[in-house]
Amino acid sequence: MSTIFTPLSKGTIKVLIIDEVASMRKFAKFGLEKSFPLIVVEEAASGKEAQMKLEHSEYDLIPLRLGSARYYRR
Repeated sequence: MSTIFTPLSKGTIKVLIIDEVASMRKFAKFGLEKSFPLIVVEEAASGKEAQMKLEHSEYDLIPLRLGSARYYRR
């Protein structure tokens, strides 16, 4: 089953990945770019950095706290 998605930017889907853990950002970026050739990924290590990027660009998708499961170990 496919999902219909209309990106803000023509031709590509811009994604801003926000996570303080560099390895999580790199893992997500690699997976997205490898799986979906039309995706362009930018990274931000903090909310402040993300806010600066958002002031200058628009994004179609902004996933947050990719590694949040690690904080909920039992």
